[in-house]
Amino acid sequence: LISRLDLLLNEQIIQNLIPLSQTNDYIQITGFIAKPQFTTQSQNKQYLFVNQRRIVDKQISQTIKENFSQLIAAKDQPVCILLLTVPHELVDVNVHPRKEQIAFFNHELIHQTISTTISEALNNIDLTSQHNFYQPITTDYTGKSLRQSTTPWQVKQTISVDYQTVQQ
Repeated sequence: LISRLDLLLNEQIIQNLIPLSQTNDYIQITGFIAKPQFTTQSQNKQYLFVNQRRIVDKQISQTIKENFSQLIAAKDQPVCILLLTVPHELVDVNVHPRKEQIAFFNHELIHQTISTTISEALNNIDLTSQHNFYQPITTDYTGKSLRQSTTPWQVKQTISVDYQTVQQ
């Protein structure tokens, strides 16, 4: 998984991933979520796998976003790689012709476990960036605040305008 991350994400995001791991009687979740400073405008950086099958699931994406609701702008999407292992009898793969979408027989349990896993990971990690200088991926207020908290000094620019030059 780690070696494949290089193919999916840039180095800056990889260095700011938070590991996920949770297991209960029905589901095992492993993977990574990126810190809130690293978001995208679409869900194209959300990689979801159930029993090693790549899927697209709007409800899981919504569950992921809800856990970031106080940390990112409403239009932004978290970056994540989630690997779910669920007993085959709890998954219906015949929902979509190309098997990209699935249905869970106990979707509330699945979504609650995902939510708890992400929430615990976010609560147990320092959310400031490990880099002092990088190009921001997001422009939301919280992301800016978190980025600014890691800067060792503040750079202030004073722009003076010579009005005679401007009028000429």
